[in-house]
Amino acid sequence: MYYCRNCGEPYATDEAVICVKCGTAKGMGANYCRNCGNPITEAD
Repeated sequence: MYYCRNCGEPYATDEAVICVKCGTAKGMGANYCRNCGNPITEAD
């Protein structure tokens, strides 16, 4: 399972190309980890 890098919401399927919550394209954004959905901080 992958998570939206913009809002942290899990994708509906691994084949999804857009987040249904925020509408951001898959792979775009830098706020959340795509593997676990946790927020990314400056120290990361």
